[in-house]
Amino acid sequence: MIKTLYYFYFIVIASLFFAACNKESDDFGSDNSDTSTTEDVYKLKKIEYRFSGNESSIKPYKIHKKTLDFKNGTSVSQKIIVNPGEGLTETSRFRYDNLKNYSVIDTTGVAVPLSIDNKGNIYLGPNKWPFREKMTEMPSNLNLKDSVYVGANKKLHISIVINMVKYQCPFRCIIISKKSGKEIELNGVWQGSYPLNAKVDYKIQPL
Repeated sequence: MIKTLYYFYFIVIASLFFAACNKESDDFGSDNSDTSTTEDVYKLKKIEYRFSGNESSIKPYKIHKKTLDFKNGTSVSQKIIVNPGEGLTETSRFRYDNLKNYSVIDTTGVAVPLSIDNKGNIYLGPNKWPFREKMTEMPSNLNLKDSVYVGANKKLHISIVINMVKYQCPFRCIIISKKSGKEIELNGVWQGSYPLNAKVDYKIQPL
């Protein structure tokens, strides 16, 4: 009889212990699910550029492309199409000091300076760039195609130099919170590079 009561009390106590453990487990799971928060994000509302006028604002440079050779061993003249702009790219980057304070959504369709003249006038290009701190690269739409005729039993040697330019231009923009609608002003520097034109030298000689 005593053994029976002993086993009965043991089973009751064990049951209460496991029930308490399950209760703690359930309570812990529910508390954990309630700790998630949603971070505020911003989108670009407006942007404008200004010319700084210092030496680093405009930097021309050159790209020497691989030379091309063509031999016409036929008895008739042949037309050769040359495309110096093939493979050329443009770049864009927005840099601002307090980037880490705001989560700004990439905004596509932003116009950036396409050219800056000697008087500091800024001319914007098409609305195609994302508002992004990371460097963005796109194929250039500059049409530099040319053609040349190579006579019978002649050879053609082509050398190509691409004239490029780097721009650095301060900007001011307004970003707006998607959660509250609050507007924040950011100031930074835009950087970009573009091909301007090409210098192509043709040398035709007998085979």
